[in-house]
Amino acid sequence: MLEQMEISSPAYYRQALQSPVWPGGRSGVTGGIGYDFGYESAEDIRAEWGPFLAATDVERLVGCCGKVGPLAPIVLPSVQHIVIPLEAAVTVFKEVSVPKYLQMTLAAFPGAADLPADCLGALLSLVYNRGSSLSLADNRRREMRQIAKCLPTHADLVPDLIRSMKRLWEDAQGHALPGDGGLLKRRDTEADLFADGLANIRQQATKPA
Repeated sequence: MLEQMEISSPAYYRQALQSPVWPGGRSGVTGGIGYDFGYESAEDIRAEWGPFLAATDVERLVGCCGKVGPLAPIVLPSVQHIVIPLEAAVTVFKEVSVPKYLQMTLAAFPGAADLPADCLGALLSLVYNRGSSLSLADNRRREMRQIAKCLPTHADLVPDLIRSMKRLWEDAQGHALPGDGGLLKRRDTEADLFADGLANIRQQATKPA
């Protein structure tokens, strides 16, 4: 599910995503399967992409470190020529990104390891897209903090909290901000997936022995 959310399909990846892009907002230059070079360290980029890309291309991608938000489109032209083969993108995604972000998800949300697979998958998608920060100083992380707080005992509140995050990408009338429609759909998909996971576990619990 997460892979499909990030690239839609292999055909779409080859058509539109095989070279780095800037998704907008607070993102950095992004390539592969949702790999945000702006938020990764130089060491990780070299270690994770070095086996697949030319050394000169890797160093250009390293130059995207720390360049997020309005700084990202400034450095984007320096890497737009780089082609990241789908096979390399899938390998880094499965062997590096998913394990890394799974650990971040489990650290941010106590009790997540005991959730049904669909619920955990929804939270993993959320963290992969938004990061795992629960900073008290950032109102944009309000729902993330609330999920961490309620998860151990009130997991049924999580789908509504995920949907509540849509406030960040909507205008005052509840319409998607320019370019952010995909994020609204993603939050709804994550919320539905989490709710389905809870529903399945309840159905199993009520089945006669």
